[in-house]
Amino acid sequence: MAIETSQKTGTQSMSEEVRQRLQPVIPPRDQWTPVDEAVYGVENLYRINTEEAHKLRFKAIQYSFKHHYENNEFYRRYCQTDHISPSDIKEPSDLIKIPFIPDAFFKDHPAGDGFLAWLRKISTGKVPEVQLKKNPSFQDIMEALEEQEYTVTFTSGTSGRFSFFPRNRLTWIRQKYSIACCAMEILGRTLDTQRIGMQFAPNPAKTFLFIGRGTSAVQETLFVRENMHYIINSKITPDSIRISKGMTHGLKEKLMAKIMDYARKGIMNKFIEELEAFVSQDKRMILGGSPSLIMATINLLEKKGSHLKLRDDTIIMTAGGWKMVTGAPMSDKAFRARLKEVWDVPDKNCRDIYGMSECSGLFPDCEGHYKHVPHSFIYPMVLGDDLKPLGFGQYGRFAFLDALPDSYPGFIVTGDRVRMLESCPVCDRIGPVVESDISRMKGSDDRGCSAVMGQLMASGMAKHSRR
Repeated sequence: MAIETSQKTGTQSMSEEVRQRLQPVIPPRDQWTPVDEAVYGVENLYRINTEEAHKLRFKAIQYSFKHHYENNEFYRRYCQTDHISPSDIKEPSDLIKIPFIPDAFFKDHPAGDGFLAWLRKISTGKVPEVQLKKNPSFQDIMEALEEQEYTVTFTSGTSGRFSFFPRNRLTWIRQKYSIACCAMEILGRTLDTQRIGMQFAPNPAKTFLFIGRGTSAVQETLFVRENMHYIINSKITPDSIRISKGMTHGLKEKLMAKIMDYARKGIMNKFIEELEAFVSQDKRMILGGSPSLIMATINLLEKKGSHLKLRDDTIIMTAGGWKMVTGAPMSDKAFRARLKEVWDVPDKNCRDIYGMSECSGLFPDCEGHYKHVPHSFIYPMVLGDDLKPLGFGQYGRFAFLDALPDSYPGFIVTGDRVRMLESCPVCDRIGPVVESDISRMKGSDDRGCSAVMGQLMASGMAKHSRR
């Protein structure tokens, strides 16, 4: 794609290097639909004026709804039970008629051969044909599909039930672009691509876990790959997560659990040594990933008597939820205070990101720690007990209409309890914000990637810290 075409995407204010790195996740201009206009045609996803954002959003969601209704038999039948069709969505006020899918739906799947059949049933459009061995695992199927440029990511809560989300190439590059835009909103649109990235997350090349794969969007578009360091470089599969939680089948898996527990100690030691080395070299860094693993690292450093003072331009970006490895929750305010105390990182440089595996957009903290919605392609809502939209300033169940997914309907009602404001009370970014006091609705298990990451490492960390 020519540079002049990419400038129409709104990347004029980006550095030339960043603009070039974003090219692989921007479709050719002549292939854009109203959905692509709503993401690529916006100068800044978090600063577009409300009137223009709502025009783009309506056209994008209207187009997306029609696409899924016509190309997803399951979703079409689901809509027909509510007597809703694309002809009913004529103006912006009609968007609330679009039927939501509960997030728990993505957990309701079989294993083995039936899993691929389930993916075909819920997906919009064609899922590639693949050759599989008898009784394939989730990982076998995900690896086979990725060879066909079809990515299935997963996440799991404390219940151990996995949620899976099918993403064809178009869905995935749109999401990578939106994730990169989120990171740029925190780091600056003329960001330093040479920063060292210390990621409290798995290597994206070695897992389909969403918190890992999401990191790939930042790695591939905004930073030099060789400068990215991951706390986990081994393969993380649904089976390895299940085993790490103690859900073992037979003697072989029990032995694997012990080996995994032993390996965690070396993993943490190596990552801490790298962190200490970069601090001693006065390297500019960005730390990102799971709050639970960052806290566990801090605790281990204190146990060994190591006191690090990071540069005052260090950025810490967290995502994935606030459940700690101990199981005790921690507020984001308390977390920031702890980072200031032990690493001297300014409060304004600690930014949390609210995101869900099923949502293409991320809601980054501003300097005042309000989470901003990319409202040119996401219609956020807070629902009451009757699942009807509430006004701004009221707590309720979070739901959204996300136009970007091409391979599954992005019209989701979640189990998150939130409060949303019409505008940010602190910064000049435009559009609605979600307050940081986010929790799970009663009866909803903790499904955040951070909880999974914490559980993956918790046993080994706890034992190591007592040594």
